[in-house]
Amino acid sequence: MRKIFLCLLLCFCWVAVVKAEPLDTLHIKDVNELLQKNSGKVVMLNFFATWCPPCREEIPELVNASNAYKGKKVAIFGLSVDDAKNKSQVTAFVSKMKVPYPVFMAGKDLLLRFGIDSIPHNVFYDRQGKMVISQPGQCDAEDIKLVLEDLLADD
Repeated sequence: MRKIFLCLLLCFCWVAVVKAEPLDTLHIKDVNELLQKNSGKVVMLNFFATWCPPCREEIPELVNASNAYKGKKVAIFGLSVDDAKNKSQVTAFVSKMKVPYPVFMAGKDLLLRFGIDSIPHNVFYDRQGKMVISQPGQCDAEDIKLVLEDLLADD
């Protein structure tokens, strides 16, 4: 029994270490796959950087929204525009901010596709996978709730 417990503990620790590895980079094809996998859900993409003060203020609002809409038809994804060399810094930031939703590094093709020239930048898709909002600027809790509720009400 003790050997099984130690084996499980080692496996758990190994999974925790693997989970803490640097974040994957998302490209346009990956976003298309995310949308397909989350068909029927409202999807929010949040482009941010660890060094951006408005992003640092906005992320707790996204954490709260993610927790409030858990189990509902909402999927939030973070896309860091930090330099790819700083993946470990992004991982530490995500951990420190207790971000419960998936976070990825944004590929340069995504930045071009969405016209990201300032951050934060938020993109919302309706439940049919159609982009309905793509705009720069910080969202507060009320903005996020209004958009999510409106998109959830649309059938």
